[in-house]
Amino acid sequence: MRKIQLTLCLTLFAIFSYCQLPENLQKYYISIDKAEYALVTGNKKTASDNYYQAFNEKESPFFEDIYNSFLTNAELQNDERAKQDYQKLKCLQYDFSEIRAFVFFEKFQERNKSFMEQVDCTKSKFNYKLRRTLDSLAQWDQMYRNRDNLQNLNIEQRKIFLKNDSVNAIALKKIIEKYGVPNEYLIGMNNSSLSAHFKYQAIIIHQQKMGKYKNVDFEPLLYKAVQEGKMRNKDFAALMEFAFVRKEYNYFPLIMLNDGCCLINKSIYPEYRDQQKKQEIQTAEKKRSEIGLTSLSRNVLYKLYNDENPKYKLEPFYKAILSLSREEENNLRKKSIKINFEDYFRQYDDKNYNRK
Repeated sequence: MRKIQLTLCLTLFAIFSYCQLPENLQKYYISIDKAEYALVTGNKKTASDNYYQAFNEKESPFFEDIYNSFLTNAELQNDERAKQDYQKLKCLQYDFSEIRAFVFFEKFQERNKSFMEQVDCTKSKFNYKLRRTLDSLAQWDQMYRNRDNLQNLNIEQRKIFLKNDSVNAIALKKIIEKYGVPNEYLIGMNNSSLSAHFKYQAIIIHQQKMGKYKNVDFEPLLYKAVQEGKMRNKDFAALMEFAFVRKEYNYFPLIMLNDGCCLINKSIYPEYRDQQKKQEIQTAEKKRSEIGLTSLSRNVLYKLYNDENPKYKLEPFYKAILSLSREEENNLRKKSIKINFEDYFRQYDDKNYNRK
């Protein structure tokens, strides 16, 4: 009986979850979530199968998903699929520098040296002029931000700082309106302009942190890109809520203080939720489901796994490192609880999809 109820709940959840997305994108995210859950639970063969299924649903898979699939298939020594992933990554100009030292990659190279030398990426076309423009905007965005404390800026420097932010944001908005969101298929993954995430995205983050004082509201443009499959839903949620500006999608950030990782709000567990928390979590689950994101409980599971297995790219900005005053830290600790992957995974059950 419990299995029947669980199946029904998950079916209803899946139907409700992806109502804002095209059918092929719905299927893509469903398969990606299955792959990630299989990866987290140690079933790499199932993960490989679901990544393969996802890539059949979307002509241009997101970089992070191809990357995770490649790691999975290379470790399984499933070279047929690993070579397909490798070619996709290579033709997006990924340079593999962050995984070259891993044994699984060295062995993949040994087995497939001839193939790797013959990969043809002549059909890949990127807008290099746009990439240079974005790099320039990102560089200007960091002007004065490299200082130890922005509060030390004098009046003239602060004027320049604020003007730069406004000009950069408006320029980026015009670029997105003209070209769409600059993603891996538009400007490539050249590692000089990419450091885990596109550097220009810092402009969006800084605008979001300004709240109601921001010069440009990027959310409608990025939301449209998510619906069109041009931007990964996880990246959208992370950019909109970086530095806890809001908690409409990523309700449970992992927090790292000076004594290590990780703290999380106690309301991750239902017994700590009052009526207000229940409503906020229900709202967050609804907003997540509308863009194909998995449940909050599974999202936390993926973050914790990513913290222990950082070579994978499951969750962007999955951990917040905070430096707080003693009073702020004490207040945070009162509302939080220590959490780690092993303990949370032991308690985790798919019924968490429906625990409010």
